[in-house]
Amino acid sequence: MAANHLWITLATAAALVPCLALTCANRDSAEQTSGERRSESFPAPAFEGVTLALREDYEKGDDLRDVARDFELMNELGVYEVQFNINWDTYEPERGRYDFAWLHEFVDLAAEHGIKLRPYICYSPGWAAEAWNSPPRELRDWREFCLALGKAMRRHPNILSYEIWMEQNSDMWWTGTIEEYRSLFGQAAEAFRSTDPECQVLFGGLTFPNHQWLDVFADGATDCGDAILLHCFHESWGPPGVPIEDSLDSLYTDLFLPVVDSRVPGKPIWMSECGYSTWNRSEEDQANFIARAVPHFLGNTAGGHRFTRFTYYETKDLPEGSPMIGDDHNYHFGLCRADRTKKLGFHTYAMLAKLLNGQAVAPADHEVTIAAAEGSFGQRYHHLLKRADGAQILFLYDKESALTATAALTTPGTTCTKWNLDGTSQAWPEFDGTTISDIRLRPGEVCVFEVR
Repeated sequence: MAANHLWITLATAAALVPCLALTCANRDSAEQTSGERRSESFPAPAFEGVTLALREDYEKGDDLRDVARDFELMNELGVYEVQFNINWDTYEPERGRYDFAWLHEFVDLAAEHGIKLRPYICYSPGWAAEAWNSPPRELRDWREFCLALGKAMRRHPNILSYEIWMEQNSDMWWTGTIEEYRSLFGQAAEAFRSTDPECQVLFGGLTFPNHQWLDVFADGATDCGDAILLHCFHESWGPPGVPIEDSLDSLYTDLFLPVVDSRVPGKPIWMSECGYSTWNRSEEDQANFIARAVPHFLGNTAGGHRFTRFTYYETKDLPEGSPMIGDDHNYHFGLCRADRTKKLGFHTYAMLAKLLNGQAVAPADHEVTIAAAEGSFGQRYHHLLKRADGAQILFLYDKESALTATAALTTPGTTCTKWNLDGTSQAWPEFDGTTISDIRLRPGEVCVFEVR
């Protein structure tokens, strides 16, 4: 079964926590301009390595020639980390009978293409549990599978981590309790670390910042994993009318982050699934979403926390009529169509990978002053990401208005390049070393500039 996703709305979560007000931290209002914020005191930027990755599901027995075509697309994108599924129910169809032959070939093929893998382990076999999304009746069955998998895979250095289950805070994917997941996680972490002490163990990605699930790590849990993973599908699934820019709301800042700091201080938070469906929407909409979502998460500094990893779901569309769980959006999240022809968003993600992937990056929104030269702003957003090599990447857009803008940088540069959503670029002549001029904004269209 393909692990396709149905976003659990923040409106549902908010019912548990009344009166959560949405925030709009990165939106520039008329009352508070970038220039006004610039006068505040900000610490020196801290550079951290950034990874752009992909999520793609693969089932045991898939034609490896087709898989190789996907890996070639990933190489073309410039993205070299992939999250994928290892389904317990297919790799141990009977108790004690493990079938990893295809998986070895798959992992070796990924290595040939320079691709590192971060599998998530899911789905109980019928002999071990009441249903595929239920906890096992006997934890020792789960532990034995994780041990067998870890021992079999330790010869593959391109497997970097194991994510334990996925979207366990949704009863679509996990019907057990928080306490049952805690036991599942603990047994898996111990098993995988015993087979490869260097391998990372990851907390299963949550459908939203559900702080209650961090109870897994309460009361002195011995292993809290190496990272906390979140998923976000605003604008395809999620609260109606809530854009990606408002996804890190008070549920995240006021509830989730304080519990992270108290229960698992210092653990990184990853955006491990984020996507945009082209079902009844245009490829331009998807491309602009990608150019908004990546800097939104990488530029976020709420509570002193940074997202340094962004994973796009997924490489290609599902073929129409193929089995899946969820609505028709699930067929259309791909950067490519089902036949692997590229959508506009493919080129957008490749462009962002060229600018950011593997780079040490620091958010620096306050180091740019945005002004309107002709016209006026409606809903304006900007992000400035500085690279350790001195380059500055500016993202600027207005959701409502068409106007001409300028962007004045605190740190001067010598050259300015405008990057287009189709991956092409051109030298930008309207740059005097500190100010980018003549920026023509159209509603909803993201402008990307690289200053060196």
